Formats: sequence, structure tokens, C-alpha cells
Amino acid sequence: MGLGLAATSGAIYLYADHLENKKKEMQKELMKPEDYGTPSIGGPFKLIDQNGKDFDSTVELAGKKALLYFGFTHCPDICPEELDKLGMICDKDPSVVPIFVTCDPRRDTPAILREYLRDFHPRIIGLTIEDGGDTEPLQSMAKAFRVYYRPARTGSDDYLLDHSIFFYFLHDGKFVKVYGKSSSVDEIVGDIANSGK
Repeated sequence: MGLGLAATSGAIYLYADHLENKKKEMQKELMKPEDYGTPSIGGPFKLIDQNGKDFDSTVELAGKKALLYFGFTHCPDICPEELDKLGMICDKDPSVVPIFVTCDPRRDTPAILREYLRDFHPRIIGLTIEDGGDTEPLQSMAKAFRVYYRPARTGSDDYLLDHSIFFYFLHDGKFVKVYGKSSSVDEIVGDIANSGK
């Protein structure tokens, strides 16, 4: 009887081990990146820069690597921290086109962006719409990049915006990868340097 029990236990163990291996194989198959494809994020956009000049991504970003960040100039802490990070990335990789896109075009006119971005890095391009212009191009761009932003109204012009905090890495104007707040300067610079190799 003991021998039969041992044989049964051994068979159960082997079968359980077989099932565990099958499960791992299935998980590997499910996790293959090619099974998911590239998410549909981004697309061409046309806005104006902090100097009032037209910025057409299909022209300005052709053949270039860029980092986009969506924020607003009245942001008390997060946007300045992320723009400092963007400045450090620019210093480590001069080939990167750094872009700050406002989520608050009502207050962030080209002149305001120009003044604001001076404090961070001379190469950062600020994008907005014409003062009092149609917000549709900016709204369409935010939707294409799946950017979340919403004003937290206080009943005055002194309001904040709740917004997503990401850097969008583009190559030749096309989305490659997104980086969250926890991503380091070295991680981002390394990814950009290794892209397209």
C-alpha cells in the first residue's frame, strides 16, 4: 500500500509540475510584445511656438528625436521639476528636441511661455495657440497623445490644472515610448541614444 501511495504521489507531483510548466509557457506567449503591437498614440500636430511662429511637427520633427511634456506655467511644483529634468536631458543629449506643450492656452500665451521657459533651458520649445485663438488644435493633440488635464476652478483666474505627468519620446514625429515621473534622466537619455540602433 505504501508503494502504491508513493507512486500516486509521484504521479501527482509530475502532473502538477507539467501543468506549472505549461502555465509558464502560456504566460510567455501572452507577454510577447509583438502580440500587442504599438499603441495608437500621437500623430502630426500644428501649433505656434513661444515666438509666435508656426510649428508643424511633420516639418520640425522630421528625422529628429523629441521629448514632449504637457503642462502649464502656473504649475507650482511638478512642471518646474519635470522641466528641470528636461533641461538635464538636453545637456546630456544635445540632439533631443525638447518641447513643452501648454494645457492652459488661455493664460499661456506665446509671450508668457517665452518668459517662463527662460528659467529652464534655452533649447526648450514652448507650444500653444494664438492668444484668444481656436483651442481645437491643442485639444486634438492632447486627445491624440491621451493627455489628461482638467482645471481645478477656484472662481478666479488663479486656478490650477490637474494633468498627467509624462514625457513622450518621438522619433521622426512618431510615438516611441512614454516616461513617467519616476523615470530618471539617465534612463531616458540611454533609451534615446539606443533607439533606432
